[in-house]
Amino acid sequence: MGSGSSAAAPPKKVEKPPAEESNEQKCDPRLPYPNFRELFTLKNYWKTVRRNEKDCGKTMLAKYLKQNPDNKSKYAKLKNVNVDTLDSATSDPGFEAVAAAYLKVFDDVITTVEEKPADVSDACSRLNSVGKMHRTKVSGMDGAQFQAMEEPFLHMVSEILQDRYNEKAENLFRKFYQFCLKYLLEGGKPQKVSGQAVIVFACVSVKVFDDVITTVEEKPADVSDACSRLNSVGKMHRTKVSGMDGAQFQAMEEPFLHMVSEILQDRYNEKAENLFRKFYQFCLKYLLEVFSECSAQLLLSTHINASYGNVYKHHCTADGINNDLTSTTDQELNVENEKLLFFVVASWNPKQAILC
Repeated sequence: MGSGSSAAAPPKKVEKPPAEESNEQKCDPRLPYPNFRELFTLKNYWKTVRRNEKDCGKTMLAKYLKQNPDNKSKYAKLKNVNVDTLDSATSDPGFEAVAAAYLKVFDDVITTVEEKPADVSDACSRLNSVGKMHRTKVSGMDGAQFQAMEEPFLHMVSEILQDRYNEKAENLFRKFYQFCLKYLLEGGKPQKVSGQAVIVFACVSVKVFDDVITTVEEKPADVSDACSRLNSVGKMHRTKVSGMDGAQFQAMEEPFLHMVSEILQDRYNEKAENLFRKFYQFCLKYLLEVFSECSAQLLLSTHINASYGNVYKHHCTADGINNDLTSTTDQELNVENEKLLFFVVASWNPKQAILC
């Protein structure tokens, strides 16, 4: 047998075990805790609060109202409670509802942070939304009310933890409340209107008048399109702008004339002022039509017959409803109040319009 020498086998590569990774989770730097251990301890303390959430919520709110009795009037649900006798044993549906709602805010934040300690964006957004809701829904609410709730919050924790509430626990919960307070106040700040937003609003306002002048210039013998444009602007403001009524449009007359005078300078004389004042009054009339229509005690409804294109005109009066049948498909509905003038176009499709 031949004895050929065989090549030496390559040495096996010995893999070093990976360096032991830390099992400790990372905390979002927005949290007030330098390490996860402190957050973990806070969560364990909070479990006791969660098991007694109803009493805890009432304890916190009772302490807050006793320290700030004037704030009771900000909550309609608290109208039947006596601040002097409030405690965790108080049984009142409104008081219990408000107490539960406030405690739930903190519970939601801890739950959210517990799920994603490395990214607390959702918790911050939740606090922002609560702050914003209070600013818009609770009359007279500002940051001072949230700041005033810190001690009642800590009092509630101390009452439920009893002997476990030591300096360490107080420090953890105080840090937690300050974290919540930061984002509550952030959401509660009134939104500043940027310079760009002001420019956009100004441009939109001027464009309305520019559109009207352009339309009238094109068809001076028939200004129906201009009137419709003004009607649509009035309707948009009535439905989209909270608290908007005709007074706001009337209040814009002098600023409009001031704008014209500033740009015309020496050319702005009595004649120019008279022309632009008449123009504004024309615009105002059709801007306000939609507001007049909604407040009028007249209801017009048109029922369109799909087969014949007939328009039934219902004129609601104090005596009842008078039905007049017309056979035209492009009918001007004449009523005593010229501000309630509508053009109804009948088509072969079944439609029903109720105009008020």
